[in-house]
Amino acid sequence: MKKVLRALVAIAVCVAMVMAMTPCEVAESSEENKPVITEDEEYYVVEKSSYADDTNVIVDKETGVNYFVKYTDKGVGICPRYNADGTLYVSEVE
Repeated sequence: MKKVLRALVAIAVCVAMVMAMTPCEVAESSEENKPVITEDEEYYVVEKSSYADDTNVIVDKETGVNYFVKYTDKGVGICPRYNADGTLYVSEVE
């Protein structure tokens, strides 16, 4: 039993060492790789970000729901905007 346990510990240590020595891949961030939010028939841009803060606020033209769109070097995230009481932040639609 002790031999099996030692073998498992040795394998776990080897795997941990290999993972620790493997560098993480970092994506290159550049303006040409950054997707651009442009208005289309489904939504319009309420607030565009500055260069330092890559967060935009867009509004769905059909529902009026506001969304935050965040750009990072790892990808893009989108999240609905909420009021303090937990309901969706909705703008008037035309």
